[in-house]
Amino acid sequence: MCRRADAQKRIDEALDLVGLTGFASAYPRELSGGMKMRVSIARALVMRPAMLLMDEPFAALDEITRTKLNDDLVALKCSLGATVVFVTHSVYESVALSTRIIVMAPRPGRVVAEISIASPLPRDEEFGLALSTPRGAGKPLSPCMRRWRPSPFPPFPSARDVKSLNSQKLFEYLLPTAALIFALLVWEFVVWAAASRRICCLRRA
Repeated sequence: MCRRADAQKRIDEALDLVGLTGFASAYPRELSGGMKMRVSIARALVMRPAMLLMDEPFAALDEITRTKLNDDLVALKCSLGATVVFVTHSVYESVALSTRIIVMAPRPGRVVAEISIASPLPRDEEFGLALSTPRGAGKPLSPCMRRWRPSPFPPFPSARDVKSLNSQKLFEYLLPTAALIFALLVWEFVVWAAASRRICCLRRA
């Protein structure tokens, strides 16, 4: 009886931490995508972990829900004092949520940079945008962060560039097709010549 009561207390505390106190009896079909993600976080918090491992937890959510859950995660981290290892492809998330960023390269996966952010949590939205967007807010960056800052978007191609690119692609598609048609024609000619020669031989015989 005591164990069950203690478990229920932990569940209620975890749901309260993620803002789902009024949905303890709700079915999964009754929850939105953001609420389901909160349930996943609550499930981990029930065990009161010293470290929380999160592998792209908000990748499938819309931008508004994702931003709200980012803020909630920072608040949870500050209140619980747990270490959070957060895997993300978003430069903004890595800057806004982290105190230490590990940059990894693909195939083979390896650590290529380690960046420390001394600014205390929580941080406002302008802080993350200033360090993660191409133009930013005009704030100076550390050499390490400047190195990993994403490059600006390329300019839109001109009409002449588009026409040239389309012509090049058309040529790339037509060349193999023309070669195939030529090979078929040669094969047809060879077969026709061989058949004609055999017919002539039969007539002579």
